[in-house]
Amino acid sequence: MRLSAKLMQSAIHNAVVQKEMPVQEHSDDAMTLSQLKQRLEYFCLERGWNKGNAGSPDHISAAIITEANELLGCVKHLPKRKQARLVRNPINGIEARKEIADVLWFSLVMAERHGISLSQSLFGDGFASIGNGGAIHVTDEHTKISDLKSLALVRYGKRYLRLSPKDLAVEMISEASALFEHFRFRSPEQIKEMLSDDAKMMSIRKSLGKVFGLILIYSANNSIDLSSAVLEKLSENEERYSAVQLNGTGYQKYTEIRRK
Repeated sequence: MRLSAKLMQSAIHNAVVQKEMPVQEHSDDAMTLSQLKQRLEYFCLERGWNKGNAGSPDHISAAIITEANELLGCVKHLPKRKQARLVRNPINGIEARKEIADVLWFSLVMAERHGISLSQSLFGDGFASIGNGGAIHVTDEHTKISDLKSLALVRYGKRYLRLSPKDLAVEMISEASALFEHFRFRSPEQIKEMLSDDAKMMSIRKSLGKVFGLILIYSANNSIDLSSAVLEKLSENEERYSAVQLNGTGYQKYTEIRRK
């Protein structure tokens, strides 16, 4: 995908405006999914990460599985009593925060590349129950991430609220694998055809929505602010993957860049 000059200018403007927001506004109480998407998409476009395999849905969904497995690795050896105190654990808690940010990162990139609303994928028709028979309309553009967390707890609380961080990570891997199955063993041409099929895209959106729901539950259960976690990861990656060094050449590991 080649961005027009006007669209690139818009992406740059949005990224700069958000980057200059006060620190307290880089939180789930202040940010929406669309704002995070714009920041990440600009970062990827600037480095050529939208080219070739790096932008294909099979590679992105495989990356979601990888990051969910790394999230599991942070907690799988901890006894349940320590998992319950994950938020106060100075080592595992920090690592889990980084890994859940990575899972969300690739989920946002997948959604942005293929025109998927994560909010509406999670809540079906875009209306989320608030209990007592009431419902509110949710969108990636206007609904704060903290509100999405609260709504996810209302919808999935009975099923997931009592699960340990380990069990939630396992569920996340399972749902991410189901997402990957849509693209497994398919050629680029078959994937392209699939993305233009409304029925198949609906199934893909549902699978991605389930992953997103687990991200929200995991972060809510463990007091992780997703916006600040993702933006911290973005800041770290801006140092690791210099746009000047990459010069639009596509994805390279930061260790490869250092060797040059």
